[in-house]
Amino acid sequence: MGKLNTYKELVEENGVLSANKKAIKVILNKYIGVNLNRNSIEENKKNLFYVPPDKCCNFYGFSYGQNGWHPFVKQVEQFIENPNISYEDSVIVSFKDSISRIDINEMVMLDENINFEKYIPNEVLEKANNQREPRPLAPYRTCKDFSNPDKYFYSKPNSIFNEENHFSRLRDVYYSMKEEGYKPEEFSGFSSHYIRGVILKKREDYRFVIMGGRHRAAVFSAIYNRSIPVTFNDNKYKELRHPQILDIKNIENFPIVEEGIYPKSLVKKMFNLYFENDGTERAKYLNLIK
Repeated sequence: MGKLNTYKELVEENGVLSANKKAIKVILNKYIGVNLNRNSIEENKKNLFYVPPDKCCNFYGFSYGQNGWHPFVKQVEQFIENPNISYEDSVIVSFKDSISRIDINEMVMLDENINFEKYIPNEVLEKANNQREPRPLAPYRTCKDFSNPDKYFYSKPNSIFNEENHFSRLRDVYYSMKEEGYKPEEFSGFSSHYIRGVILKKREDYRFVIMGGRHRAAVFSAIYNRSIPVTFNDNKYKELRHPQILDIKNIENFPIVEEGIYPKSLVKKMFNLYFENDGTERAKYLNLIK
């Protein structure tokens, strides 16, 4: 398998993207949901494709690649280097302490002058505690994501980051994958057995934003450092109109723009950050690396 540095290479290498007619419609920017059937592990496998770690990132733009920076990947690397590392001395705790000193605008945009709260519908603000700040919606989100204010409002960035749970979860997945290999079928309690997300496309470049299976993706990258088997996000998001491939040239069709949640200029800036940064910039901003 090649490096898959361009979107064209990704499509050509991964038969699932080129062979699935519904997926083709998305690739051709028709922006319909791909109705992927996940009734069995075998059906899940049919929809898998493979993405290099350095093309994978999370909502905040932290890259899963070895050349970028992601707190989960760095934590697994710490386990590899020192299996007895304590929670108190972990990367996870350092990350939590750093983000506790900034607000959510800085975390997302590296800019403290952007206020996401002014874009939230009044009816949502009325339901939320005024002492809390909003979690910004990613470019692939929709206004229906505001339906649960308790889920999308937090006092500080570190309050959306349950560091001890992440530490223990990463440790458990690391030892499981190290001793038994990667066995997606063991994650049958999840809505998908496989790591899942959405594709952001900018000309011939792309990013795969992981929305489910973040711990598995971090461990897989740290241990194997090869393309990660992924699939599109689950059917449960179809009702929220989450596109599975978003091309910046069709930004007007992004639900978050169509529905008037954020201005196009802000969404474009958010979108471009996925391609301009790989997590090292945020790590430097947080004084985690020099």
